[in-house]
Parts: sequence; C-alpha cells; structure tokens
Amino acid sequence: MSVLNESMLSTVAASKPAEGAPLAFKSGNTYEGALTGSTTMDGEGTYTWATADPEASAVSYTGTFKANGIDGAGTYTWGDGSTYTGQVVGGKRHGVGTFAGPSGFPLYEGEWVAGRRHGSGKLIYAAKGDVYEGQW
Repeated sequence: MSVLNESMLSTVAASKPAEGAPLAFKSGNTYEGALTGSTTMDGEGTYTWATADPEASAVSYTGTFKANGIDGAGTYTWGDGSTYTGQVVGGKRHGVGTFAGPSGFPLYEGEWVAGRRHGSGKLIYAAKGDVYEGQW
C-alpha cells in the first residue's frame, strides 16, 4: 500500500471520469469521493487498492483526503477484517486512533506516531485476555 500524492496523478487511467464514476488508476486501484478539478482527491472519499486475488478482499481507506494525500481522519479496512479508525497523516496512523484485529482482537486504543503505537495507550490481547495500559 503506497501513500498517495501528486505523483499518483501519472497513474490515473481516465483523466476525466464520467459523472458519478470512480477515479480509476492503471494499477486497478479506485477512488470515489470529492475531487478538486477532475483528478485531485480532496475532501471525503474512499480509496481502494486492487487485489491480485479475486477471492481476497481489498484494502481500503475511507475518510479525509487533502491534495491527493491521505490526511485527516478515517478508517482503513484490511482484507482479513482488521480495521484502524482515527487520525492519519501522510497515509500513516498518526494521532489518536483504534486498531482492531480480524476478530476484534488484539484491540489497541491510544496514540500513534508515524504508523506505530507511541505515547499513551491500552492494548487488549483477547476478549478475556491480558491487558496492557501505559506508555509505548
């Protein structure tokens, strides 16, 4: 999964999508949502990464975009059912957010810096499992 930015524009398959159609990329990735102009992802939307396996679920991000970057707040959903909901900067978990594994565990609620747990947080390993609450 790559971070989106201006260089992504060179991979746009259709420079002017039809009204209501997703923005399509040569890689098979798609974006549906607010655009500034015809190809700048800016505002609320959903970016979905293509998967080579037709049986697998794709990775997606739904939330805020700024000038073709994933910045603001949103939710990542991975093919195994894991999710992250919270603040994002430069496409990475950064700020306060919650990560939940495929069955809801492990569950981490707390602070993130550059995609890693950092600062104050609580990690619950399983429904009736161990809990760590403190600094990362």
